[in-house]
Amino acid sequence: MASMTDFCTLLLKGRNWICGRRSVEEVVPGLWIGDISSRSVYNSFDCVIDCTAGCQSKRGDGGDRPTCHIVLSLSDVTSPDFRQYIDKQRAMLNAILLVTPIIDTHLCSGKRVLVHCRAGKQRSATIIAAYLMLYREVPIDRAISRLRQIPGCFTPYCNFELALRQSNWHQLIHKK
Repeated sequence: MASMTDFCTLLLKGRNWICGRRSVEEVVPGLWIGDISSRSVYNSFDCVIDCTAGCQSKRGDGGDRPTCHIVLSLSDVTSPDFRQYIDKQRAMLNAILLVTPIIDTHLCSGKRVLVHCRAGKQRSATIIAAYLMLYREVPIDRAISRLRQIPGCFTPYCNFELALRQSNWHQLIHKK
């Protein structure tokens, strides 16, 4: 009799699934979100933004490599220390300002972009929500709603949702 692992491997062979959940999901055409297991499909993308803190980043296993590979050392907000909370929110906003123009440039050129973190729920989701707000002019609630349609993505208590809501940073960018 086949084990559950064998069953998942057989049933999902050839797809980007991790036993019942995709490791990558397309949010809008060309823009994908993933978890840490999406590292195995790096070579399917032109640009990879890895938001996995504290992990040694590896590119895909052989084949073509992404032409753009950015590693951001972002941590989830887990400490009750208010100072650490503010520092992590600030780091996220800086990352958003750094990578959203890169995402837009690649997508406007018809390229495929993957944004991932360890679980594909918070850091990567926050960056993609910010991209949708800044470059697609999607209101925050619609951006979050779109991401929450993806199983397990943008958890209801996402650590960085406050960073997206609390300031007018996105309005300042559009004035440039």
